[in-house]
Amino acid sequence: MAWITGSERLQWDTDRPKFRQPLMHRFRRTSSYLRRAALLGLAVAATAHLAPLHVAQALDGALLDAFAEFLPHQQDAEIVFVDVQQPGALAALGSGSMVTIVGPSAVAIGPVASTLWGEAAVWLFGIGAVIALLNVRSRHRRYAWLMAAGGPLALLLASSAAFASAGAWIPIAGPALLLLTTGAGALVAVGPVAALPVALESEPEAARDYLRRGELIDAWHAYREIPPIGSVLPEFYELGDQLAKAGYPELAADTFLRVALVDPEYRDIAFRLVSAGRPDAFEDDEARERLRAEMPASLGRYQLLEPIGQGATGRVYLARDPRISRLVAIKLIDITLERDAAEQTDAAERFSREAETTGRLSHPNIVTIHDMGESDGRAYIAMEYLKGDLLSHFTDPDTLLPPRLVLELGAQMADALDYAHGQNVIHRDIKPGNIMYDSVSGDLKITDFGIARLIDVNRTRTGVVLGTPSFMAPEQIEGGNVKGYTDLFALGVSLYELLTGQLPFRGNSMTKLMFVIANEPHIPMSAARPDLPVELDGVIDTALNKDPTQRYQRGGDMADALRAAARLMT
Repeated sequence: MAWITGSERLQWDTDRPKFRQPLMHRFRRTSSYLRRAALLGLAVAATAHLAPLHVAQALDGALLDAFAEFLPHQQDAEIVFVDVQQPGALAALGSGSMVTIVGPSAVAIGPVASTLWGEAAVWLFGIGAVIALLNVRSRHRRYAWLMAAGGPLALLLASSAAFASAGAWIPIAGPALLLLTTGAGALVAVGPVAALPVALESEPEAARDYLRRGELIDAWHAYREIPPIGSVLPEFYELGDQLAKAGYPELAADTFLRVALVDPEYRDIAFRLVSAGRPDAFEDDEARERLRAEMPASLGRYQLLEPIGQGATGRVYLARDPRISRLVAIKLIDITLERDAAEQTDAAERFSREAETTGRLSHPNIVTIHDMGESDGRAYIAMEYLKGDLLSHFTDPDTLLPPRLVLELGAQMADALDYAHGQNVIHRDIKPGNIMYDSVSGDLKITDFGIARLIDVNRTRTGVVLGTPSFMAPEQIEGGNVKGYTDLFALGVSLYELLTGQLPFRGNSMTKLMFVIANEPHIPMSAARPDLPVELDGVIDTALNKDPTQRYQRGGDMADALRAAARLMT
């Protein structure tokens, strides 16, 4: 094997494939991320042939060199690579020579022949594979794997077989780059990345086509562009049902909610909405049925539709406001429990004051309270209905959210607390179980603002301390003055748990836990999870300082620190 080097590059023009209208129509209607992957593959393949890059030609030249070295089809034959710019090089190109263009700077002379039919065949194979990917069900990852890995390998085997058996050279770099790039791009995006907004041309017929073929992610995107009017409600219902069965509860809940906003009594839409949006709200079906059996038909002017759940602060129901046909969540609190008549009157008055104060809060990261009232000794709060998951679902080590996302969500929480504290409202029970996160829309909402005070009717008589013990600040445990920095301490505990999957303060009894919170230091964040930047230790350490005066005094300051720490992550 001999190389005669040089610098001149031969121009190698490769026509880009042109699509006719039927294919363009199919291309336009397929899922957006597959279209983008195909366009990326075509762009890379075309760019690789352009001067002065000639990447594809250089790859083909290296491949032919390797074939000539390892797969000689004749033992006594030699392929000489000639730079046509070298003096006397052209004299070697006799009339009987078999000449093949190899790469950007040389031709090959020897017993090897190029074949236009072979080159056309590999391009047709590559383009056909891309078309096939656009037509398959997009949620099947194996097609992307086959294109990214199997396609280039198949081309390599075909080219080597042609060279070894017939002395035919088939350049494959262009179609191989097309398949590798398209397959890799589709593989990255083919998962359910539904939280990312994608603009689709979503005429109703295209949406129905996706639904009929079972392309559920594409169908969900398409139906989001269609108003859920009465004539298409059955299609929305069917889409939600299929999404729930396929393991996409967040998307199913989003679809059912669009139906419920139009007609909350459509079939069993209230049940389907709550089941998809709160799959773990009840221990079993019996608990759900028991709460449904005890659910009153109405509360005040609100029509109760379906139980959402039951917690320490009361029961929650999905309800409808008939005056404006709005879906709301109703939190029901029994203010008659263990109280005499005078205490009930005092509790009702305090409930009214606290609800009025909390109801004035208006912030994108705080749940909106629409109304409050009292009926037959039961106080209730009507608030906006939220879809998504409680952040407590993401505190298990196996379900942790990406650290950078946690820090951004933490900054939003800190901003919301900063606003509430500026309105002289303290939450008193910040924890992941009181924060809703919708992964579809990216919305985050703090719930139960003021609820701890609303249900505290016997504090001086019983000595009950408000809040959840694991998230309490030392001054809260000791019954001291509770201020904004108390909420920020609880936010620090929450972020620690969301980032590491464990609480910073633990004890095998309530007494031990309270002692640890008040007296013992927490394990540094970087020790609990070494892959986190050490700079994050300072942020959490400040939030969890035992001395309230040494903590963040404003939520805005903590939000700035969290965003600065997030920028350190790649």
